[in-house]
Amino acid sequence: MAVPSAAVVIIVTVACVIAHFLFHKKLNMKRIIPYTLMAVYLFVLLVTAVFEREWNTFEMPRINLMPLYDLRRDVVRPERAALMIALNTLVFIPWGVLLPALYKPFRKFRWILAAGFGLSLAIEITQLIGKMGIFETDDLIFNTLGTILGFLLYKLCVILFQSKTSKMEE
Repeated sequence: MAVPSAAVVIIVTVACVIAHFLFHKKLNMKRIIPYTLMAVYLFVLLVTAVFEREWNTFEMPRINLMPLYDLRRDVVRPERAALMIALNTLVFIPWGVLLPALYKPFRKFRWILAAGFGLSLAIEITQLIGKMGIFETDDLIFNTLGTILGFLLYKLCVILFQSKTSKMEE
């Protein structure tokens, strides 16, 4: 799996760099690192959320549309609910950081919110169609929250970097 995985990361990275060049007509070496990070992040996310799960053709798709169900269900084992919430939130923080770093439209809250919800929904729909895991509203909620937290982290880094740069110029 290591060789095909590396090949996919390289192909996606090259595709992102080419797309950036086609849209902006210039290639900045500082952009290659974030594109590579984005490619690696998306690859790992898709492998863990979709491709490593077993497709079940015999079972009915499992759907949970009740928000915050895990919190109510795992009252006896709150550490399990906390772990699931933390993982679903943390896994989308890089999406909220990298997307606005690479693409200006995603520096607006409404677009990053839509991107976080959209990617999470795409993964959940893929899991639903493939009958892998459970389509859960909790995943949509906490994945989107992770994207928002990543976006806030990106904004904080921009503010700190601008502050540091202005102090260096004085």
